[in-house]
Amino acid sequence: MAKDVRPGGDHPVSRAVARLRSELDALAEVPLFGMDAEETGAALVQLTRLAAQVAELELRVAAHAGEIGVEQRTGATSTASWWAQETRQDRRAAAGRVRLADALGRFHHVREALAAGGMNAEQARVITAALNALPDDLDVELLAKAEEHLVAEAAHHDPTALRIIGKHLLTVIAPEIGEAHDARALEREEQAAAARAFLTLCPDGRGSMVGKFSVPEAQGQMLHKALLALSAPKHVTGMNGAGSYERRPSPERLGEAFTELIERFPSDRLPDLGGTNATVVVTMDLDPSPGASPTRSWTPAQSSPLPRPGGWPAKQA
Repeated sequence: MAKDVRPGGDHPVSRAVARLRSELDALAEVPLFGMDAEETGAALVQLTRLAAQVAELELRVAAHAGEIGVEQRTGATSTASWWAQETRQDRRAAAGRVRLADALGRFHHVREALAAGGMNAEQARVITAALNALPDDLDVELLAKAEEHLVAEAAHHDPTALRIIGKHLLTVIAPEIGEAHDARALEREEQAAAARAFLTLCPDGRGSMVGKFSVPEAQGQMLHKALLALSAPKHVTGMNGAGSYERRPSPERLGEAFTELIERFPSDRLPDLGGTNATVVVTMDLDPSPGASPTRSWTPAQSSPLPRPGGWPAKQA
């Protein structure tokens, strides 16, 4: 374990850090059985706000460490590398915290809200990322308006919701330019999602195929809707008769629905060069007499079911 070096010196920050650590040391073994529900809840909320204030101070000191080159004393390549080494942090996480520290130096309203305990560090990370994603040539007044808007929204929304709000930030603060910007951003996002699409499948040696995939959100929503329809109780009962539906975990129900979706896709709609969706070869003797050898093969393509009026063929047995 790394040596616990307490800060020294006469700077107010150093004295405050030493005092806080001493106070927390004294609380390490204090039992909590005397706290009722109301006091416990209030203490937990205040501790969360305290953690935000400590995070702001930590990030402000990290930014200062980068300015004065604290890593040069040890030969580390960067402040993040030095910080990660000294505190046993993940290097990528330390680099992300240094970037957030730099962003807080530019966005003062966000830093002040974090310092006051009015938002948490993850909210600050999402907000600064949204602000950095705005056009470089955006008017300074609009940038300030955007920052103030997101800081105000942080009082009502968690990081996930703030990320969504941040995507449409320009439309809120400047509708005249925001709609076009959002349209371009959406197009880039869709193109990137399409470029990242993939699917892998491999046998698991136990009669199943396992894999993973990534598709654009629109196609993913279409697939999800189809699977929900196929796994609905009414559909299962209609296909298999009354009493056939049983409650099962969602992943299992969706897996069964995915299997049915594959079976329902008509093989005659596949490209000519792509073959059929599956091939089953059945070999049998034409002449049951001894010594007979002629055989005949059959595949689903030779007896593909005709589509029903709804567009899907009946489920193949």
